[in-house]
Order: sequence, then structure tokens, then C-alpha cells
Amino acid sequence: MPLSSLRPNQLRFSGLRPLLSQASPVQRVLSLGVNKLESGESGFAHTKFLQDTLSVWGTRMVASRSGPENLEITFLEFLESGLVYYGIGFLGTQVFQKAFRKMAAGKRLEPDVLKLSLKEIAEKSPNLIRKALPIRLATIIATLGMTCIAGEYSLLFIKNLLTAKVFNKESFSDVVALSDNPMDDIEQSETVQKAHRRIAQCLGITTGLVLLATGVARFGGGFRSIKMLQKLAEKMDFNFKNGKMSLSRSQFLTFMAVSIVAYLDSSRDDLERKEVATRLAIVMSYLAYGEEMIKGTLIKAFGQRFPELLKADEKGQKVPKNLEELGQEALAYAKSKLQKVLPVEQITEKRIQDEAAKHLKPLLKGKNALFLIPHAIGILGVGLGTALLNRYWTEIRYKADQQVNKINLKPQALPVFPAPENLNANFEQYVFQIRKIRSSREKLQSPAHSLRPGYRLMVQV
Repeated sequence: MPLSSLRPNQLRFSGLRPLLSQASPVQRVLSLGVNKLESGESGFAHTKFLQDTLSVWGTRMVASRSGPENLEITFLEFLESGLVYYGIGFLGTQVFQKAFRKMAAGKRLEPDVLKLSLKEIAEKSPNLIRKALPIRLATIIATLGMTCIAGEYSLLFIKNLLTAKVFNKESFSDVVALSDNPMDDIEQSETVQKAHRRIAQCLGITTGLVLLATGVARFGGGFRSIKMLQKLAEKMDFNFKNGKMSLSRSQFLTFMAVSIVAYLDSSRDDLERKEVATRLAIVMSYLAYGEEMIKGTLIKAFGQRFPELLKADEKGQKVPKNLEELGQEALAYAKSKLQKVLPVEQITEKRIQDEAAKHLKPLLKGKNALFLIPHAIGILGVGLGTALLNRYWTEIRYKADQQVNKINLKPQALPVFPAPENLNANFEQYVFQIRKIRSSREKLQSPAHSLRPGYRLMVQV
């Protein structure tokens, strides 16, 4: 089969690697890795998982201050990332949507219908949206409740319990090796008691959300007006790339919003709260919006140098083409170019492949740079910079707090003021003047003075 006639899915396995022959080994590995991350139904999840692992877990491990902190970082970051990037898609697809489809009132929907987004269902058949909407809305409520509340929120308090029971440490300064104050009674610790309360509350709230979702799936078909619910569900809908349900950007932002509240609430003292607030303000802002802003700037710059590297998406915005699309275009370009200079019988697959690889070589560098530069900024600038900054600031704040505590604990002597000179003489003169005024007042009020002209007027005045 001629290489130029391969379809995209065939090119992925049969014709992609030969087209990278002109690129350096590093560019080949990067191109295949970037293509793997960007392709498939979980492309967004793969990319974010890698970015989160390198920029958050990796950089915090480099700047870690103790063994207990290493355990906390590893336990939290991997479970948290797996929960948001893969747990949402798995629970939505394999658990809740299947269950809610079976319990929905009336005739069951075909499974293929639920492989489409709500917008696609509404465009395909307006009649189906009334039956599909309760199922999808219930799936969103139950999935986000399970991952955000029972998962993310309680996970942070489980981390506190783990540190207290394994390392016998409660305060954040102990965890980061700035102090060493072993706990006297673990179960009576406020941190441990709060963790137990929050975990129980999270499980209770999640149970309520799952029951609410069950009611929506079972009786939601009777809603009179579905327009408002449809808009809400479409905004929070899953990603349906390649017909499979996975994490969407709106769900990712929702998870991050819950994470901010959970991180601050689970902080064990003011020192940890300030460090967490600094990290969240910088890192999460970058994960949510910073990367996209940097990538948008790079797209404008690369679009002028490599216009064939970009395409317009469904919203009309410029986005990078995937490797299969670039490969197909390179093959078409090579075949067209060779047909102009060579007879048909001399145009072999090898020549088409070599010419396509030569055309593709500079585009691979541009595509890899477009993917890697935002991540490098996130890892080195945002992730590592924030971790080192927090390490420095936390130590400074701790020492400042210790100095304040020492001053407050010192016994304060009462101030002693020196007595003024001639205090007794001044006091006696003051008493003499008071007695003189009283004597004059009594004399004026006597009957002998009351007959004098003007006295009454004087007294009145």
C-alpha cells in the first residue's frame, strides 16, 4: 500500500516513525511523547497529570525539608492527581452513568446516545435530550461529589492523620523540621479530632449528593422546564473526545476551587496556612490560566514562522495540529513536489518518505517547543521557584514568631517614675490655697455681707 494513501489511524502505527527519520533522536522521542500525551480520549488528563506531577510533586520534593514532608507530598500529590485526572472519567463512565441509565424512568436510552455530549445529543435529536439530561446531570453531581468531597477534601485530613500517627507530629513546624515537639496524646490532639470530624462530614455530604443524583436520574424526566438545567449540565459536562467520557476543563476548575478551600481548612496552624496560601495563589493560577496564556502568546509567535503548524478549531481559535495531521500534510506536500520534477515511475515510497521527513523536520522542532516551553516555565519558574520561596519565607516567619513569643513570655516589671523635687512643699502649698478659697466663700455668705450693695448681683454673676 502506498505510504501517501494511508489514513490518519493507519499513519499513527505504520507511517509515523519513518517520517521522523530526519529528526534528531531527542526530537523523535519528544515528538512521539507529545503525540501520546495529546492524543486519545484522555489527552487533557495525561497532559495535566504530567504537568502536575513535575511542577508540583517534583519541585516540592527538591525543596522538601524532612522525611515526614516527603511522605505527605508523595501521598497527597499522586492520589490527588490520579483522583482528578482519571477518577472523574472512570467514575462517570464505568459507575454512575451505567447505574443511572438503568434506574431512569421509561424506556432505556441506547448506550451509544450517552457517548455524546449534551450539545451533540440536542443537535442530533431534541426529543432525546429530555431523557438524556437527567442521567447526565445525575452523573455529574455524583461524580464531582465523590471526587471533590469524599476524595479531595477528606484526603487532606487523612494526610494529617497519617502524619500524626506515623511520625507523632502535629504542628507544621515539626513536620518541616523547624521544631521538635512530640505529641503527648494523639487522640486528644485538636488536629486529629478535627480530621475525624471533617472526614465524617465529607462522607455525609457525599452520601447526600449521591442520593440527590439518584433522585434526579429517577424522576428528572418529569421536569417541566429543562432549559436552565440543560445550560448548567452543558457547562459542567464531560469531555467527549473520540466518543469517550473524560475530565473536562470546567470540571478541572471546579475540582481546583474545592481544593483551595480544603487546603486552607486542613492547615494545622497559621504557619502552614500562610505557606499553603502562597503556593495556591501562584501554582493553581498557573495551572488554571497561566499555561494557556503563555501558550497563546507562543502560538501567535510561531504562527508567523510556521503557519502550517496551526489550524483553526471549532471556535475559530488557532491551535497546534497533531502529529498525524502534520504527517499527512507532509506526505501530500512531498508527493506533489516530486510529481513536478520526476516521472511517475521514479516516485517511490522511499523518496516520498524522505522528502516528507525533510519537510517535517523544522515543524517538529516548532511543535515540541510549543508544547514544552509552557511546561518548562511551570516546572522551573512557577513550581520550583514557589517551593524554594516558601521554604525561605516559612523559616523567616517561624523565627520571627519565636522572637515575638520570647518577648511576650518575659516578666514585665512595673514602671518606676522618680519623685519630683519638693513634692511635700508643693503639696502643702496646694492645700493652703484650697483652705483659703473655702474661707473666703464662707465669709461672703455670712449675714453681715449680705446687706452690702451689689452683693446679690455679685453672687448671681
